[in-house]
Amino acid sequence: MASIITSLSISQIAGLSTATITGLTSSDWAAFTPVKMAALTTAQVAAISKTLIGGITTDNLNALGSAQFGALSTGQVTNLATGQLAALETDDLRA
Repeated sequence: MASIITSLSISQIAGLSTATITGLTSSDWAAFTPVKMAALTTAQVAAISKTLIGGITTDNLNALGSAQFGALSTGQVTNLATGQLAALETDDLRA
C-alpha cells in the first residue's frame, strides 16, 4: 500500500475512509509527505492507530493543523515519542 500512498493525490488522501486509515501500516505512514499529512481530515487523524502514531515523522506531525491535533485521543498522544513531543509547536499542544 505504501507505493499507492505515494501515487495518491491530495484530494484522494482526504477521501480515504477511516477504515482504510486504521488499516495503514508503518510502511504506509512512512510514505506520507507533510503535504499529504496536512490533507487528512480530523476523522482520519482520529483513526490513526495509537501504536503507529509514534512512527510518524516529526515533519509530518508538524504539518497537522490545530483542529487535527485536537482530534487526537489521549491514547494517541501518550504514544507519541519524546522526539515527536519535543518538535510540537505551542498551538499544537494547546489543541
